[in-house]
Amino acid sequence: MYYSYNCPYCGKTFYVFSDNKDEASKELFEGIKKHEEEYGEDKKDSTLTEYDPGTEEDMIYEKIEGSETIPSGGYPLE
Repeated sequence: MYYSYNCPYCGKTFYVFSDNKDEASKELFEGIKKHEEEYGEDKKDSTLTEYDPGTEEDMIYEKIEGSETIPSGGYPLE
């Protein structure tokens, strides 16, 4: 199954293929975190509270979307 989540800063949809929702959310969390750091997006919103990876990963798990097909316009995490 394809699991996807939108970057909270730029809105890009990132996706991974996995048989396990928990593993997919961890991959998406790590990939989006890396994307945000590479593009400086994690510094754009100065109103963010202290970063809590556990909370962020849980939020992705709760809001992750599953699909049998690749999300339209989505970007695969590498």
